[in-house]
Amino acid sequence: MSGEPEEPTESAGEPPSPRERIASSLLVQTLVMLGALAWLHARDRTDAFRELAIGAHGPWLGLLAGGAVAVAFSAVLAVVAARTSALAPLDDELRRFFADIDAWAVDVLLLASALGEEFLLRCAVQDAFGWPGGVAVAVTVVIASGQRRLWWLAVLYASLLGLLVDLGFGLLGSTVANVLVNHLNLRRLS
Repeated sequence: MSGEPEEPTESAGEPPSPRERIASSLLVQTLVMLGALAWLHARDRTDAFRELAIGAHGPWLGLLAGGAVAVAFSAVLAVVAARTSALAPLDDELRRFFADIDAWAVDVLLLASALGEEFLLRCAVQDAFGWPGGVAVAVTVVIASGQRRLWWLAVLYASLLGLLVDLGFGLLGSTVANVLVNHLNLRRLS
């Protein structure tokens, strides 16, 4: 209360530590999953998760379809990254976020992120508003996050993941695709 401005602490300008980034990401993804389940419960649609988990085609075809989508979309990302600078801002952001995080923690974060996204978008939102609604919400999130230039990739990616669920390959298929795309994308950046 001396009237003099307080000097900022050294930690005020420092980026969050790897441990803080991991903890905050896991917390956010847990809240997203719980929010999706709460929304399903509020709509008396908790059975939707059970219906969509594996899908009508069973686990093996879900895994195979998810893997095929991941390889195809990762190839699209590689071509876009090689021929344009559209991904450069996102790539830089990802490099900064994952800097100094152990490989096992990266894998945990990729899985948690994919589960959160799939619970919310492909289960709760798609159950409420259909496949087009899930795509619209996913694209809106990408645009709201400041990645407006990537809206067309978001449409393609959300469409592919939503179609996996819509065509009976389940949340298993879309989650496998999501995790693999994220993993392959991070490998492309390293």
